[in-house]
Amino acid sequence: MQPMLLDHVRETFYLRHQLGDPMAVARTEPALYLYRLLAHPCAPVFVLPTGLSAWLYGQGKDRAAVVALPARRGLFLVLPELTLVNFAWTFEFPPHMAYLQVIWAIGLSMLALAALPWLPRPVRVATGVALIAGHAGAALLLTIAAPARAPILALCPPPAR
Repeated sequence: MQPMLLDHVRETFYLRHQLGDPMAVARTEPALYLYRLLAHPCAPVFVLPTGLSAWLYGQGKDRAAVVALPARRGLFLVLPELTLVNFAWTFEFPPHMAYLQVIWAIGLSMLALAALPWLPRPVRVATGVALIAGHAGAALLLTIAAPARAPILALCPPPAR
């Protein structure tokens, strides 16, 4: 989590400076690029234990108790994002435009996690397979359609001219 924290601090100090995309290989210093590359997996690694903890919590409990935990946590993340965080960004209540960021997405994922136990097992399996295959398929299509923007090619330096 330290790379993510330091990356947020870096963004705070350089918020008003004209800087390019730190993930653009051709225009970024190698140290900053590698540091951003290290910070990228922090959020998924942070979210992964959420599903695992929900499964562990649900062992030997009824469905309503299993659903209540991620539903409460999801609402706890979504509601402050829609109210407090947006107010902190815009100083307007209600804001004319809502800024929905990473915490909001994590909260919605937890609400979806709360809905999954009510679905039959084949639907849950199909949903999981569709999510994984859809993500991998989108990356494959991006690689075929726009190879210059493909995720794996972003790690390579641009060709010499």
